Amino acid sequence: MTVRSADETLPQSAGRSAFGTDAAGYHAGRIGYPEALFDSLFARCGPYPDILEIGAGTGLATEGLLRGPPASITAIEPDAALVQFLLSRFPNQPLTAITSGFIEADVTSKFDLITCAAAFHWMDADVALQKITALLRPKGIWAMWWNSYLNPGIGDALADA
Repeated sequence: MTVRSADETLPQSAGRSAFGTDAAGYHAGRIGYPEALFDSLFARCGPYPDILEIGAGTGLATEGLLRGPPASITAIEPDAALVQFLLSRFPNQPLTAITSGFIEADVTSKFDLITCAAAFHWMDADVALQKITALLRPKGIWAMWWNSYLNPGIGDALADA
């Protein structure tokens, strides 16, 4: 077993391929997002939005976004194995997947809603935010989120509280 020190971090490039080596296992080991999150997003952006999902992975957020319902979802994911897994989960849906990192992705359309669930830390924030701003329609919404994994009893002050 390899133990890493607390100050050791993975390079941003690791997120491009590390999770697709076992897409099904990666998917099974993650928790989804609450329905209220998606209800809130759709209440703000209106009916049938065009959505850009950054770092779609296996589609945990895509699942909630498809309930909207959207006019379209363009999902960007750099890991080809995760893209294949994502598309296999949602056949016959208004979903297009692009196998690319977000910053270098050839996307010029405008979107009503741009989301990034638990993946924004894998990219250069300044460059990504500039591109997001350019791709949003007027009054468009940018939303990013993560799950909070609490570890009470092991020095996690937030979890202990």
